[in-house]
Amino acid sequence: HITFTEGNMSRTRPWQTCPRPVPQVHITFTEGGVHGKLWRLREAGLWGLEPEQYYDEGRYLSFRPPPVPAGPLPAARVEPYDECVARVARGGAPPAGAVGWWSPPGSESRCVKEAHLRMADRYLVALRDGMAAAWLLNRTFVFPQFACLCDRSEWPDVMPTCRLENSDLEFPFRCPLNFLLNVHFMQGIENGLQGRRGLPYREHSFLTHPWLSRRLRESRTEVRFRSDAPSAAAPGLVELPRGATDAEVLAALGPGTVAAGSAVIMLSEAEDVLGGFEDAATGAYVRSLLDQKVLYGSWCCSRTNFHRPGATAFYTKPAELPLGVRATAVREARSWRLPLKREF
Repeated sequence: HITFTEGNMSRTRPWQTCPRPVPQVHITFTEGGVHGKLWRLREAGLWGLEPEQYYDEGRYLSFRPPPVPAGPLPAARVEPYDECVARVARGGAPPAGAVGWWSPPGSESRCVKEAHLRMADRYLVALRDGMAAAWLLNRTFVFPQFACLCDRSEWPDVMPTCRLENSDLEFPFRCPLNFLLNVHFMQGIENGLQGRRGLPYREHSFLTHPWLSRRLRESRTEVRFRSDAPSAAAPGLVELPRGATDAEVLAALGPGTVAAGSAVIMLSEAEDVLGGFEDAATGAYVRSLLDQKVLYGSWCCSRTNFHRPGATAFYTKPAELPLGVRATAVREARSWRLPLKREF
């Protein structure tokens, strides 16, 4: 048995007074207060005080995040790296749709930060659709692990290089969730709003944890999105139309389907895969829940200029999905549509 102390106790009650040496655990330079520190420990698989059956029971949904495109910087939805460097050197303005920044002219890190912010925008779109699907299917959502193109700091010192002082990070790197989201603000999403159910969630390492039960390791369904109808279904695979509505998601993966018995549903992707909510009231509620708890964030300088637009780089909030008849129109406009169990 090993006893650990946290940073404050090590200062107020020196370990030298203990009958034996005591290892100290201090999760420092971590945003999000106590919740942020616990989240980092869970992500690292170092928190062993979860409730009984935490790794044994439940039904889950996760997705594979948008990959950082090959090359020095993401090419998709981002100004090409060479063009960005040349433009910054001549003092040109960012092109329409690009993310601007205030780094010194000639600083290549400016292009890195623009790419990081644009990738974060894409991650939020994927979270919008992936978390909405998890809510629809009444499953616990498991966050994927994202790749970051910048370090995150509470101080503006990170701006010139996109790295903390003395950091040897190589971009992109697999980053903790609090590099992208304010994880302490997610507290309460599992409880819901206005008397409606919420959305429980787990850390990215949950599905690979060594304590995970055999059922959760082996009972899985893969979901892919495509534009044309599949010729045949493979075992353990469900294919949905790209732009599927809530009605189609429920018809393919909801109660009464084979996939409903799977412990884990894994979406092969989640960026812009949903076409809306034909149940308008449900869609409005899910969006409100995600807006209040997840779908926002920023990079840099939160300690000194938190929520001040002049000194904080905010991510772009994802567009709202179509609701009601607009969502139905999206489904009916497609050549491949899934048969529905019920009409809205």
